[in-house]
Amino acid sequence: MAECLVIKGLCTMRATRLDPVTGGVDGGPDNYSITESQISMALTADIEAGTESNQKNGCGVIQASDAGEDIFKRWSPIALSMAKFEPAFIEILTGAEVAVDGGGEPVGVIGANELATGFTRPLAALECWTKLFDGDAQSGTRPWGYILLVASQWRLGDMNFAEEFTPVLLSGKSRTNASWSNGPYGDTGFDDVVETWAIAMLENDPPDATCGYATVAATS
Repeated sequence: MAECLVIKGLCTMRATRLDPVTGGVDGGPDNYSITESQISMALTADIEAGTESNQKNGCGVIQASDAGEDIFKRWSPIALSMAKFEPAFIEILTGAEVAVDGGGEPVGVIGANELATGFTRPLAALECWTKLFDGDAQSGTRPWGYILLVASQWRLGDMNFAEEFTPVLLSGKSRTNASWSNGPYGDTGFDDVVETWAIAMLENDPPDATCGYATVAATS
């Protein structure tokens, strides 16, 4: 039986490092990170408005009118706000160099020189889990909403250091990616092939947060 449920919250996010040329999952180590410290994410639709044509007579009265189809191009900008400073997650999204301590744990990020010759903005897939409500409780059959961006590019946003807590702000945009298919994890229960973006209702629970890095085998 079909269900129509209500989306609430933003509970978990997983960023996966992609090859910036092919869009496939990067085959190196430390290629994904899972966070639960996100505050909010706002997706803005970037629409190419259709061309409008009008034919008027000599008295300014419209004789014919036509408006071309509007075309969805991408989500841009995407505004992501995070409560915690998570170097691994930020590095995967933005390409900033990660700083590590003596034990190899990520403790900071160092900004990339985007003016340098050969700089390539990194590419990352982003998966997000929300809650799904049916009435006054989370659904018992499909409790989780799932938002998938098969490829995205990011930069750090404005930072304001003052008396209050400082959220970490990031700004991004999505793009298509024929190489994502249905991803390398096999843990969502959502097995459709996606080349753009998707929103779905899931039975499976979201993965546990890692804070730092984790590694998944690249798919062929």
